[in-house]
Amino acid sequence: MTGRLVLDDVAIGYDGQPLAEGIDLVLSGSSTTCLMGPNGVGKTTLFKAVLGIVPPLRGRIMIGGDDIATLRPEQIARRIAHVPQAYQGDPSHSVIDIVVMGRTARLGIFAAQAATTMRRPGARWSRSALPISPTDPPTAFRGGSDN
Repeated sequence: MTGRLVLDDVAIGYDGQPLAEGIDLVLSGSSTTCLMGPNGVGKTTLFKAVLGIVPPLRGRIMIGGDDIATLRPEQIARRIAHVPQAYQGDPSHSVIDIVVMGRTARLGIFAAQAATTMRRPGARWSRSALPISPTDPPTAFRGGSDN
């Protein structure tokens, strides 16, 4: 299987007890995918496994052709970002501020985002179908059981 994100026969859960098994997924660039299901079936645990926060019970998770089990946390962070559903940060941040924060793993310890980096997500945003503006507050972009 090839793709930017590949899950191959993944089982997720805690303490050896699976929440979900036999997960196969191949995502390539320029795709939109929605993960839906009732509470408690493992959606958040699956995301934690993809981010390398919890190991899968079985199977392989590949990002850009590399097994995440072989990557250091900072290498995973350079390839995939997570924005929590319930944002508890600075209320003056806009949605685009939070998106740009996802690039922080690519910076040096005292580096700042370049002006071109700040413009790039805005240019892509105009081509998206998202129903909010990049300058909206994070509370404008909500979903899941938090609604």
